[in-house]
Amino acid sequence: MNNCEDDKIRSGLIASGSILVDYIITINDWPMENCTSFIQREVKMTSGGAPYNIVKNLQLMKVDFPLSLVGLIGNDSNGKWIINDCIKSNIDITKLEIIKDSIPTSCTYVMAVENTNRRTFFHQQGTNGLLDEKHFDFYKTNAKLFYLGPLTQLNKLDQFNNERTNASRTLEKALLFGLETIVDFSSGKNLNYSQIAKSSLPFIDHLIINETEAGFIFNKILTSDNLTEIKQIANQLIDLGVRKSVTIHFSEGAILITKDKKIFSQGSIILPDNFIKSSVGAGDAFVSGIIYGIHQQWTFDKTLQLAVCVAAMSLSDESSTDGIKNIQQCLDLQRFGFRKLNI
Repeated sequence: MNNCEDDKIRSGLIASGSILVDYIITINDWPMENCTSFIQREVKMTSGGAPYNIVKNLQLMKVDFPLSLVGLIGNDSNGKWIINDCIKSNIDITKLEIIKDSIPTSCTYVMAVENTNRRTFFHQQGTNGLLDEKHFDFYKTNAKLFYLGPLTQLNKLDQFNNERTNASRTLEKALLFGLETIVDFSSGKNLNYSQIAKSSLPFIDHLIINETEAGFIFNKILTSDNLTEIKQIANQLIDLGVRKSVTIHFSEGAILITKDKKIFSQGSIILPDNFIKSSVGAGDAFVSGIIYGIHQQWTFDKTLQLAVCVAAMSLSDESSTDGIKNIQQCLDLQRFGFRKLNI
């Protein structure tokens, strides 16, 4: 049941999960083991983790609804940096809890190869590994959306309790209190990846993942070369319980399938070569565009167009979020044209 008053209009996003600091390290090439690669530019400190990046992106897009982070940080310099950054960005952190012991704030070293725009992540889980069902209280919220992710990378939430993960119970609680749930999964390997993912599917309104993550759920390697298989897997995810929509995105674009099996597709922006600086935050930027469209009740066609535009805008900067501009500026990238998807 929804414990908010019926006459209140829901608005805003609660984002939770992996909240951390990214250290962006641009290298000249990826070395073999026991070999050296040279750092090309000064190490850049920036927001990291999908929920943190998403609220930062939405703030930079100039949305007119509240943005809130729920999670855990350490009592250290990285934790203080996150607090100060959120305050400057007008992000609500009243539910961002400081763990006052020796466990550090989570961080990731992002190794970005200069010539390929590929990136590899070395992640210290830190405080994010302690986030659990007990840290969520939806009783008084008037938020519209609840984002949680990436699952399969959050130790406590990914644990099973009576054949269900703690994450699935958290998502069910959010639904009972009237929130619409949005989830993605990690691109990192996990021996229980499939079971963890499938446990939460019936409590997810909108699942937004890339082709690698979609493959992991079914213990297979999935690439964007096979759009037919991507479409089939999206259908299977609906059949396994996703409540409203499944979106699978990849470098060439995205495919979205609704609960009633309507199919939408959208090619990515064809950007000039000198536009692209890094792909570090492109996935989270895409999700940010989808979240905005869902919040504003846009059509899925229009929502996907915004999502690929926001993702394209993120490529203009080496960091996860600093390339993002307001919604109209993102949409203006349509002038470069879209790739065509043959589905």
